[in-house]
Amino acid sequence: MIDDEVKNTDKFFEEFGKQVTIPLHEYEYYQSLSKEYSKLKIDFLEYMGYDDAFLKTEKGLNKLKRKELVSTIIQQRLVIRKLIQELEPSKREEYLNFLDGLYMNKREST
Repeated sequence: MIDDEVKNTDKFFEEFGKQVTIPLHEYEYYQSLSKEYSKLKIDFLEYMGYDDAFLKTEKGLNKLKRKELVSTIIQQRLVIRKLIQELEPSKREEYLNFLDGLYMNKREST
């Protein structure tokens, strides 16, 4: 990581202030990595429940393609399973009962 003091020096601009030319396929590769990183970061913050701003809204979910929705659901299931596995047995049973009740109530209302 380059700190701000180094960025403001003449030597930095001499070394890094120039335009860099790279092949198109490398540029596209870095762009795809950047998009993937951004998506993973947002997904991670959403799963953590970091802030309501990171939770996908109904409108945002409607914009996703079927494949993306399936991927999101599978990831969320894996996170839930991992979290439940790490709970102590009494808490695990409590949360499994909660999830069962939530799922069964949802199926009955549809």
